[in-house]
Amino acid sequence: MSLSLRSLSLWYQRRINARTVTRIRNKSGSMWGMEMLVLGAEERATAWDRVVDAQPRYAKYQKKSAREYPLVRLEPITG
Repeated sequence: MSLSLRSLSLWYQRRINARTVTRIRNKSGSMWGMEMLVLGAEERATAWDRVVDAQPRYAKYQKKSAREYPLVRLEPITG
């Protein structure tokens, strides 16, 4: 599956909306609607540890930034 970085950027710019959705596509071309939810502080801290364990360079980028990088969870839209 892939998530368009453009979609994520547009979503973050429009973060004042109560509900934000995007679509993801797998390699076979199937698409799913997904709701993007910003992680709260505690959940973000846990997720961030996993991110930097997998990709240590992100910790370096974060140290150079004055803002905290947002993390989101994608949940399938049902119904």
